[in-house]
Amino acid sequence: METSNDGSRLLRRRHALDYRGRTGWSTGVLIGALLAIAIATLAPGDPEGTTGGFACVFCGDRALADFLINVILYMPLGVGLAMSGVRLSRIVLAGVLLSSSIEAVQVILPGRDASVGDVIANTLGTGLGALIVFASPRWLRPSRLTSNLFCLSASALAVATLALTGYLLGPSLPTGAYSVIWTPAEEGRPRYGGAVVRAAIGDISLRPARVEETDSIRAILAGGARMEARIVVGPPPPKSTALVLVRDDLMRKILALGVDRHDFVVSYRTRAADFQLDQPDVRWVAAMDDLMVGDTTTVRIWGRRSQPCMALGTRQRCGFGFTVGSGWTLLFYAESFPNWLKLGLTGAWVAGLLLPVGFWFRRDARSVAALVIVGVGLAVIPASTELVTTLWWEWIAAVVGVVLGLLLRRAAVSDQGSIR
Repeated sequence: METSNDGSRLLRRRHALDYRGRTGWSTGVLIGALLAIAIATLAPGDPEGTTGGFACVFCGDRALADFLINVILYMPLGVGLAMSGVRLSRIVLAGVLLSSSIEAVQVILPGRDASVGDVIANTLGTGLGALIVFASPRWLRPSRLTSNLFCLSASALAVATLALTGYLLGPSLPTGAYSVIWTPAEEGRPRYGGAVVRAAIGDISLRPARVEETDSIRAILAGGARMEARIVVGPPPPKSTALVLVRDDLMRKILALGVDRHDFVVSYRTRAADFQLDQPDVRWVAAMDDLMVGDTTTVRIWGRRSQPCMALGTRQRCGFGFTVGSGWTLLFYAESFPNWLKLGLTGAWVAGLLLPVGFWFRRDARSVAALVIVGVGLAVIPASTELVTTLWWEWIAAVVGVVLGLLLRRAAVSDQGSIR
């Protein structure tokens, strides 16, 4: 009768067979994981963005987003250690020690928060990464039936993620008294160097004071974003700053027109904020390029809040909004990222969601059904949520993700015999 110790040794032997001769791979993964962790955690941050409190587990407006990022950040460390043959208990211990050491260093770094919550998330990520490797005999070389089930499950998970993205990026209009501020001095952001001459939401003229017609404004915003402001153009601000800001009595941003360097920015409160995820914005890139300091112009938005049309003076454009590939912005949205990088991350997000579908795809009706499920999801979800119609290059990214999955499977099992 096989004892539990015998079973553990057998599991380790199976694991060793999977990665025998691949020391270079495990070393590369470990080096990459440690570099990513160092870059992400040991650089000084924004002093005004700290939340404080070492004993805090879920802190700040984007607590869930931070927790998930910390889990993901440490998963490659667990993968690399597991591929090197380290036991699970020692892998978890390594995650605890490394995370605790970094948190200790962050105590003296400006703009960094050290917290128990980060240690918990980092340790969880390390353990999950290791478990993925230890379970590889099951998912790397499954039978045809199991592979088809994995493929169907991966497609369902991808579509569910896209649908959840659409839901979370929909507007959220909390109750309470709304107030309006012209060119506000928000914490951590500069005040706009220009001026607001007048502003309105729908037919309601806004004053830089408490708004009495809160119910009317909520009704207008619920039916679509109709807002305009007459402004005197100021110098391009170094980061996003509001021209006109509407917020509630809990100081939460409801809707804002703003400028970020030469971009015209619209930001509104989404359901993601209710779940402590990040808050992306919608922007017209380089819209302010043709305006000079001191010019007077009118900025306007109208249409659906999540898909606004924008106008600056006589120029106007529609088609803005979030897409199925905007899910990454819920975890970490950096306003300073150049537009090409944001587009690249959007494409990578779509491709990454579809990569498992390609990895487990077989020439079988059930795998083909999985592709059909994904295609229907990409087409239907935007129409049933607040997302813009899936863009042509996002369709290409989806195809690239499936193809990469196929190639990755072939590379992963090329020296392990044919897939059944």
